Amino acid sequence: MVFDTEGNPWTAEEKEGILQLTDVVVASDADISLIDPMNIYAIVCGYPEHKPDVTTTNCADFGVQVNNISWHSWDGFGARGTGVWSVNQCEPDCANGTRIGTPVEVRLSKLMTDGKKFYLTSFDAFSDGYEPLEMSWTLPWQDTFINAPE
Repeated sequence: MVFDTEGNPWTAEEKEGILQLTDVVVASDADISLIDPMNIYAIVCGYPEHKPDVTTTNCADFGVQVNNISWHSWDGFGARGTGVWSVNQCEPDCANGTRIGTPVEVRLSKLMTDGKKFYLTSFDAFSDGYEPLEMSWTLPWQDTFINAPE
């Protein structure tokens, strides 16, 4: 069972096809280890995806993205993988631009729930030497909404 921060059983409210997520409150790490990894998703452009092979903060055109993601671990404690950070140079224009990229390590964390499924909502990409790239973000819990799965 999932509880809110006050210890009450929690259920998601769906309003016009949108679900609000809340932090997962558990008694111990053992509780997290019981979550089925097949019920854990990332959020890509507002939609839940299980082990996505691409993600971006630029949902309109995927101008900056991490693609070719290969996940090495995926559970309630987080996810780790490798991929290619890629940006469209937009020369001569974005439709005909060339992409440049570099290998990265990717990490997902900050487990949240809609009462049924679980979501890793914080994404970080690191280049060689573990330098953070511009493509890192965390969705604040009070502003975390996703499109309701059908």
